[in-house]
Amino acid sequence: MPANLRNDDAEALILDIRACRNAATQEVGDRPGGFLVFPTSVVTVAQKTGQSVFPLLCDLEPGALVTAPGVARISGLVAGVTVTGTFHWSLGEDAAPPASYRFQRNGRDVPPPPWAGRLPASQHLPGAGPPSLARQKARIRRRGRDAEYQLLTLTEQAIRGLCRGPIAGTIRYRPQMDIDDVVQRGLQAACRLLPVYASKDRPPCSWLGMLRLDSRRDMHREISRLDWLPADASAALTLADAAGVSRQSDPSATMAELVAAAERVGRSVPRITATALDVAMRAPALLLYEVAAIAAAGVPGPDIDVDDSGDGVTAATVARLVTNDAELIALARAGDPRALNRVGAQIVRRLGEPGESQPQARRRCWEHFQRSGELFASPTGLERFRCVSDAHTLGALDKSLGTAAGLTCCRADS
Repeated sequence: MPANLRNDDAEALILDIRACRNAATQEVGDRPGGFLVFPTSVVTVAQKTGQSVFPLLCDLEPGALVTAPGVARISGLVAGVTVTGTFHWSLGEDAAPPASYRFQRNGRDVPPPPWAGRLPASQHLPGAGPPSLARQKARIRRRGRDAEYQLLTLTEQAIRGLCRGPIAGTIRYRPQMDIDDVVQRGLQAACRLLPVYASKDRPPCSWLGMLRLDSRRDMHREISRLDWLPADASAALTLADAAGVSRQSDPSATMAELVAAAERVGRSVPRITATALDVAMRAPALLLYEVAAIAAAGVPGPDIDVDDSGDGVTAATVARLVTNDAELIALARAGDPRALNRVGAQIVRRLGEPGESQPQARRRCWEHFQRSGELFASPTGLERFRCVSDAHTLGALDKSLGTAAGLTCCRADS
């Protein structure tokens, strides 16, 4: 993600938007009071994992208009620690009691963690009259509108950053398409989910995590649409999909299969060259490469379930080949993109040749995997992974990854 949009910045902007939308529903009466704004999430910083976001549950919404002293309950699960407690607010001259929180891990009390200072604190509100409250409400709404504009602007920049590498390479095979078309789909996903993030029903995934999953998924769908291709290429792909024609390493062989399939079904062969057909069939497959690792390509993050799904088991098994870190294995099983990238980088490093950079090793392994369906069961893979697994398991992993990646040439079960 670009450095100009961080999780803590996104959470601050989302809080302003959430307070604005709630304050807009509050009616200013004739009683003095104040608008209560407090944090609704905790952003933790770790050296290895970067910034993580943990939403909090509260029985009061930020931006609420309060006309009497009160107390609000807070609960949440932050970095494996269960936090429960209360914070207070007061009006006028009386001071509010300090906030009180309890921290537990596995049912046992623990000392306050370093992020305890980011929890909502008690507030003392001056108790403004109706005219002043109306001005405060206008300021909160104006600040929320500015925050929404700034968040969507930074989000657009982040989405454009996601359009580098394989996505940009895939767009080159779509002559009627450009980066703006893909960015638009990503922004549509962001605009659709912004009201959810600015509410008490927000998901535990951070805003940047949402961009990585939901927005990128919609961007992939936009790229995969056939109507971005020339009419002949689109017709060829439709015929190939209906007839079960798969892409071969030799473009002329793929074209021969397509011609034979067209004769079988009694349809005319689209006016397309073998090279153009190979390009059209290869473009969607490039998206699988964008997960940044061979293993992760077969287990894409957006579609993984946290339960014991086949993809999750495959990801965990692949992770065990290169690490004994139980936390990393669990995150890979859950489909965490950062964990999958770490596992994939270690696999590519293990398969690399002397003097070969990691991008070169990754591309070489991916092209070999596309041609033969072999990665772990290849001669190099067997040589370097036999010490941690047997040949049958390595072949089964190749078969699972090939099935998930849509490869029909897999010979990993041999």
